[in-house]
Amino acid sequence: IAVAEQAGFIESITSWVINKAIDDAARFKEVNIDVSVAINLSAKDIMNPALLTNVLALLKEKNLDTACLSFEITEGDLVKDHDMAIIHLQAFRDEGFEIAIDDFGTGYSSMAYLQNLPVNTLKVDKSFVLKLHQQDGDQKIVKTVISLAHSFDMNVVAEGVETLEALKHLADWGCELAQGYYICKPTTADNLITWYNDNRNTKWL
Repeated sequence: IAVAEQAGFIESITSWVINKAIDDAARFKEVNIDVSVAINLSAKDIMNPALLTNVLALLKEKNLDTACLSFEITEGDLVKDHDMAIIHLQAFRDEGFEIAIDDFGTGYSSMAYLQNLPVNTLKVDKSFVLKLHQQDGDQKIVKTVISLAHSFDMNVVAEGVETLEALKHLADWGCELAQGYYICKPTTADNLITWYNDNRNTKWL
């Protein structure tokens, strides 16, 4: 991503990703799968004033609402121009998009910083989750992040959930969502449709 930004073609990559995500979202809607496709945005994407307008136009073209997409950003990207990032992200929130801070815990966040950000969700970095059932220190960090997020009325997604033990801990601590190989590995849209239908009634715990 950093190389793409420096070379000046990050906007082309972002455009391709957004178009693909919206195509997939339209397909999921056709087969009655109610999911939100999450798109990672780079620092340059966030500062692009035309991005929101383009996304809304593409959604209208496919007869989709904003609930079918969400956006993820990293802490480091926001620190570079905090005030302007807030303005641009608030515009996305005003249109109804969900926004998450990705890889939380690895950047520069503070309570004051979080208080000003128009985000709905914190994603706990997988480095704190992969050995959650073994490391007391990681458990304390994750419990603290969950408590912090809830104090700001945010949801929490735990990344890197690869064991039932980790999932049980997270559920006990009130973590709303989890992603990781224990649930599903990265896959194609076609395979996701099959996986989703096969697991509509799966009891993960």
